[in-house]
Amino acid sequence: MTDPGKTHFVGDDCQPPHPPLRERPGDQLLKEPHTPAEWQEALDAASFFLALDSARQYGLVQGGPVVDTARCLQLLEHGRVQGFKPRELAEILA
Repeated sequence: MTDPGKTHFVGDDCQPPHPPLRERPGDQLLKEPHTPAEWQEALDAASFFLALDSARQYGLVQGGPVVDTARCLQLLEHGRVQGFKPRELAEILA
């Protein structure tokens, strides 16, 4: 049974060895994923935004949204612990 005071992870008995993802009240973009589809979507987005940020650092892209790289890396690590991985960028962009 899941304690309502705790952050829920996919699988009731699965708790990662690190703190839960940070959430900001009222900001749905920073809610922790719960379902497999939400995890996949979050990891794909995190992977895409890290690639965008890298391209910007190399001067290949200008402008665009500010990327919260720490949040992206945190999502990727939490997803990995849950058994998920992002799809290839070519598949995401197709």
